Amino acid sequence: MHILLIPSWYATPKNPIRGNFFRNEGLALHKAGHKVGMIVPPSKFRTWHGLRELAENWRKPSDEVSFTNDEGLLTYRVPWWGWTPSISPSLRGELALKIFDRYCAENGRPDVIHGQAILYGGYLAAYIGEKRDIPVVLTEYASIYLSGNVFAGQKRIVEYTLRHSDERLAIAPSLVNALRPYAPELPIELIGCIVDTDSFTTNPLSVQQKPFVFCMVASLTPRKAHDVLLKAFSQAFKGQDVMLRIAGTGYKGKKLDALKNLIAELGITNQVELLGMISQDDLRTLMQQSHALVSSSHIETFGVTVIEAMACGKPVVATRSGGPEYFVSKNSGILTPVNDPPALAKAMQQMMQNYAHYDAETIRAECVAQFGEQAIVKRLEGIYQSVMSA
Repeated sequence: MHILLIPSWYATPKNPIRGNFFRNEGLALHKAGHKVGMIVPPSKFRTWHGLRELAENWRKPSDEVSFTNDEGLLTYRVPWWGWTPSISPSLRGELALKIFDRYCAENGRPDVIHGQAILYGGYLAAYIGEKRDIPVVLTEYASIYLSGNVFAGQKRIVEYTLRHSDERLAIAPSLVNALRPYAPELPIELIGCIVDTDSFTTNPLSVQQKPFVFCMVASLTPRKAHDVLLKAFSQAFKGQDVMLRIAGTGYKGKKLDALKNLIAELGITNQVELLGMISQDDLRTLMQQSHALVSSSHIETFGVTVIEAMACGKPVVATRSGGPEYFVSKNSGILTPVNDPPALAKAMQQMMQNYAHYDAETIRAECVAQFGEQAIVKRLEGIYQSVMSA
């Protein structure tokens, strides 16, 4: 098959692991013998990534494209839509058609288009599919539907995209339920995120017995609930031989200062390490050298870092935030309520006390069976064949 992916966000030089699950999915499909292309639109105008891209590319023409062959993944990146389409996303469709027609002229017509998240890769996929009569598959990942942060203008785009996709998927049951009101008559199926199980593997020799190490991998945003985790960690382990290592983007400026102040107030400065943004290789090493991963989020549509830790054979402590409760079992970890530091502290204590009861190979096997390349690719192949036949 010839498959064209259109993600809503993607890696940048300053954030190379951004949207890595989109790339992993494309590479897995290519590895399975399919021809895979990718059109990467500019980031959302109202995000820091979008503003940074605006500052870097606003002088470029709206139809400029950079091309790379990323290990067989034919990647067309659009740096800039121009002022008016950036402010009004509904005007981007015709620009996307021009990029799509160029892609077809250079690589042939795809059999199916897969939009990854509605705003706005999924919307562009649906628009192109309607105009060029190509079947469209949509997978939704974004947390905004759970938090209610969808603007009025975006609601029309969400409805259009759902109704102009031939198959609709979402990565967690909570997200399926959140999308249903936009198109109640249409079915939305469940599918998980893919995990790179060749990269994220078990390595028991990399873990020292002491200190016991928890890790967290999350951007420094309110919904990740760093304050909840730090309060829980302080309650459970203050002054003990236990460490918490935190990695992710956004660890700078006033937010970082506030986080450091909270750590100092809680008296755990010597037990908490703030690593900032790290590479994919360093992320894997961090997980392999930790005993367990913690996710304290208020809202989590899935929890990619949770399954990456599980692929490394690590048990997890996670909140019932919308995603982790879908796949974390008694064999792989402990679930707690959101925004409850005492409950999270108790769960982390239980994790350390009962750590020997968790088997790394069992945890990894559960993860691979649900989210490994073969499992996800087989499911997608069936979906692609279905929409092509229809």
